[in-house]
Amino acid sequence: MNLDIYVEFNNNNLSFQLFLPSEFMEKDIEIYSKIENESFYECNINSLNFNELNDKLKTFIVKHKDFLDIKNIEFLNFQLTQDSNENLYKFLKIFENQNIEIQINNFKDFISNTKNEDYKNLKIRFKNSTDILTHKEFKEMYNKLNEIIEFVKHYNLSPLERVMLVYDIVKSNKYRQEKRKDSYNISRNLNQILNSNKIVCVGFANLLDYLLINLDIDSNIITLQYKNKKSGHERNYIHLIDEKYNINGVFFLDATWDSKKSDEYLDNYRFFLKPFRYFKYVNPTENVSSQLKFSVLEKSCEETIDELDKNNYYKSINFLMDLNSLEKTFNKNLTETNFMNLLNVDNEVLKEKIKLVFKLYSKTIKESAFKNALYKIRKIEYINGIIDYEPTEEIIDNVCNRYFKETSEIRLLKALNLYEEPTLDEDLKEAKANSVEEDLLRMRFLKALKNEIGDLPENNFIKKM
Repeated sequence: MNLDIYVEFNNNNLSFQLFLPSEFMEKDIEIYSKIENESFYECNINSLNFNELNDKLKTFIVKHKDFLDIKNIEFLNFQLTQDSNENLYKFLKIFENQNIEIQINNFKDFISNTKNEDYKNLKIRFKNSTDILTHKEFKEMYNKLNEIIEFVKHYNLSPLERVMLVYDIVKSNKYRQEKRKDSYNISRNLNQILNSNKIVCVGFANLLDYLLINLDIDSNIITLQYKNKKSGHERNYIHLIDEKYNINGVFFLDATWDSKKSDEYLDNYRFFLKPFRYFKYVNPTENVSSQLKFSVLEKSCEETIDELDKNNYYKSINFLMDLNSLEKTFNKNLTETNFMNLLNVDNEVLKEKIKLVFKLYSKTIKESAFKNALYKIRKIEYINGIIDYEPTEEIIDNVCNRYFKETSEIRLLKALNLYEEPTLDEDLKEAKANSVEEDLLRMRFLKALKNEIGDLPENNFIKKM
């Protein structure tokens, strides 16, 4: 049989444990747990020896022969998780002829440490795919996506601007399901959507998540389900901190729902950087099925507080843990002690905490920030031939007016001449231009120059915009 071996790194020291198949758990859960947590071989990285490891493993199997009952070992598969410790890469080199699976989190670090090598027996698992890739396949995928990342990085953008440009690139795809004869994963797994024209919500979420994480944006994916529907949905959420625009909030974005359905898709931002409950308002039948901490926000703040006096769930450990987790995103100093104290607080204190969490997760992007970021991104898209029209202030305002619906409060302020229209002053100051006309004049010249020297993006995902 094949045996999986988990390798744990602790500075220069390594320990090896059996990673048993689930059928062993059914025999005796206590013995199963004991064996899985027992190291059968420990050594220093500099004295690591496969033959010695193999002998230790055989001795360990004999020791537990009544439970394990392993007659013949065909392959050893070493399971690792990525570690910044350089010893990980020493291990890969020493054991390059052995079967190794590694869970990758820091893509750039991994590639920079292995790019000049060809690990033929190395298999790679990562967040945005259910496929396990060879080292070669992973490098090919990384290189294609890195073209997009380097394109975005070139312009020295703020976090909000990076998110907006990546969102434009991802939403340029048309939603296309796989055919019945196709693999289910062709439209979902990151490595497969790069080589097909199929992409569904899982694929949109995986692509956006990968690009944002590799541009240093705190990104993740939430899974949703709908009443009276068999199919679910995935969308992204990010913790966006941008000092330039004075932003610190958790926002949700859905490139699937804003994706290309017509040639005017680029101005689709209806589902871009919205609070959690915005989507609940759009579709009330939506419920969280992963990242369950967000289920705290499924009812309104008022409904949650009203239920507090009637329902013990709102003083349960699960609810308080989720509430604490949501608050901790904004307050890293929140400790376990703070949470435990909640178990004994009265309802009035808990109500204030609920109000605070709902306030934190109801943040929106200011119109001035959206307008200046949009103008900057449209300029980049213009000089690179992605759009063929000049991003005048009138065009930018039209998009802003679609994103920011005029409220009764704003209408009142306008009637009283107390409303201050958002301007492009921030972006013009950064560009050292006195007016949009002056700025666009430079853009025309830069676009002509890039066309002349052929300095335009070649990446297929960017070109399809």
